[in-house]
Amino acid sequence: MDSKTFELTTSIGLGSDSFELKVSVDNFHNQSQLTANREQQPHCWLSYRLFGQVYQSETFGSPAQSFTPMVHSFRIRSSLLELGDHFRDKKNSMLRVHVCTIGQVLGTAVVDLSPLFGTQGKSHCCEGRMTHGEYIVRPTSNEGGGNASKARPATLLMTLCLDKESSPNNKVYQSDNQQPSSSAKCSPFSSQTDMIDTNVNVVDPASFCQRELENNHFLLPRQKLLQEREQELKAKEAQIYTREREVYVSIADLEKKRYEWEQWRQQEEVKWHEKLRNKEAATIRTIEERLCTIEKDRLRSLETSRSEYEKLEGKLRKALAEVEAKERQLKEVEITQRNEQKRKMAELDLREKLMKEELKHMIEIEASSRVEVLMQLLWFSLTLQQCRSLEVSGKKIKLLEDEIDEIREKHRKTPEVTLLQQLAQVKGQLADTERRIEMMKSEKVEILLEKEQFRASVNRLAKALRREKGKACAKSENAWHQQQIRLSYDANDKSFVLGGRQDEVQRILSDLSKITQIQEHGLTSPSGKNDNQQQCSDDVRSMPINVPPPKPSPQPSHPSCASPTPSINGNSVAGWVHPALDFSQLMSTPS
Repeated sequence: MDSKTFELTTSIGLGSDSFELKVSVDNFHNQSQLTANREQQPHCWLSYRLFGQVYQSETFGSPAQSFTPMVHSFRIRSSLLELGDHFRDKKNSMLRVHVCTIGQVLGTAVVDLSPLFGTQGKSHCCEGRMTHGEYIVRPTSNEGGGNASKARPATLLMTLCLDKESSPNNKVYQSDNQQPSSSAKCSPFSSQTDMIDTNVNVVDPASFCQRELENNHFLLPRQKLLQEREQELKAKEAQIYTREREVYVSIADLEKKRYEWEQWRQQEEVKWHEKLRNKEAATIRTIEERLCTIEKDRLRSLETSRSEYEKLEGKLRKALAEVEAKERQLKEVEITQRNEQKRKMAELDLREKLMKEELKHMIEIEASSRVEVLMQLLWFSLTLQQCRSLEVSGKKIKLLEDEIDEIREKHRKTPEVTLLQQLAQVKGQLADTERRIEMMKSEKVEILLEKEQFRASVNRLAKALRREKGKACAKSENAWHQQQIRLSYDANDKSFVLGGRQDEVQRILSDLSKITQIQEHGLTSPSGKNDNQQQCSDDVRSMPINVPPPKPSPQPSHPSCASPTPSINGNSVAGWVHPALDFSQLMSTPS
């Protein structure tokens, strides 16, 4: 596949010379050594960082696929000294090329850039320098960097080329009869494997001067040119020294300002902490004052709630006796209604049995009478046939049948008869369809009538269900009020025990036992009921009230809200039907 070249421009130092650095990754061998332990061959790419930026290649898959060379060209604006110092630095002299996949780095190849610049003394001879080489990719899984396998490791084939672009100031004067040297720029795709390209004309100032002295060609202009370049270098070194001195002065000023800023920051932190402590003390005082006012309001509200609770307790005690009396009356009414319904159901069953027996007897009588009538009819038909004359009737019948057959044959041959037959068939079909339509209309009317009757019966059932639900809710509310009163009695019991009033506790317990006996068993005579109720009410009025302050506790859930299906006398309302209630009776009775 064709390679892609990217040109990027950067600058190093203050130099004005222009250089071109080419980094080319030509091929990638033995990729399978990095992906040998994987089930699937992942998609990989190459990545390296140079001049503060990251450059990546296109993705490639299995080793059978062709690898696309990655070529980057960097135009550097700098001087020879600055460029050599930059790349001789330890952190810039090594180029690390990583083999990456999704979420992981498979291996790294380390490329040394120092051969591009030569030694310290010959750094100015870098023009036209090019290197070729293979670089081993170290897998990231091998910690010691040793040879994990005997096979050949994964390698990268790379070409590095550093050229200096030609300009009018650095041209070398040559004679007319002398052949020009080979091009200073070298192709990064050269097939040579030497570390230094031998076709490049490396210009050395010492050898060049010696050669010029021997040939006596353009000696004076070359010396002037060298002197001018030395002066330029000295001027640039002086500028660099002055700039470095200014940088050191600015660094000292910055350190002084940083120290002053640290002192100011510490003072401000001390002031800020002092303000924060004062603010915290003020907020604590305000919170304490608010808590005092809230506590006073709470005590005041407790006193008012205690008085209201005492009033409510008196009302509840009065209502308790009324509720118990109503409950006993409702129980008696319910028992009488249940007995009445049972009696009616027994009567209906008896009537149904009697009607069935009567109908069975009538059917038997009708069957016997029908058999007798059929026997009489058969006997009369036989006597009638014996009275007639068989011979006369037979002859007349034959003559009449022959005549009728002839007339029918003649009549059938006429076309009007066929039309009349078709017309009769059509009329019969029409009558049949009209009859069916009438039957369908009558069935529809009957269905609508049954639907209306069913709707009326459902409405009656819903009304009855609402009444039963209302009764159940009233009963559950009464039970809840009783539970609250019992809880209040229990609270009074505990408070009296804690206070040491055992006699009051015993008297309250006796009153509660009397109330429970009245609820469960009842009394035989109404006069006895009234006397016991009056005695209980007198005991409750004479009871000393010592109610403790109410404690914040979760309110008990209402019985009617706790169960989704309220109960009436132990039977659930939802989907409940009274044992003595029949749907046929509800449908027949008017609303």
